[in-house]
Amino acid sequence: MKADGKGAIAAFSPSGLSLNAPAKRYHEALLREIFDTHHERLGDAVLAAQKAHAATGAFPELLRKRHLSGDPALTLR
Repeated sequence: MKADGKGAIAAFSPSGLSLNAPAKRYHEALLREIFDTHHERLGDAVLAAQKAHAATGAFPELLRKRHLSGDPALTLR
């Protein structure tokens, strides 16, 4: 993330163990928010995915274990 012109601009990863099925659904929601909606910023997409996951009631602890490493104000195209 620090190398000019190389590497990831952001990473989304867990800080602990979780259940695979809810994590998969959450990551699918995040990808939908990033690619299929019109959020201007990455952080807005992450918040929308968190809200969608919370509404399912599935493994709410997951929201405390997934973290964005990067600028939430990153502009999405």
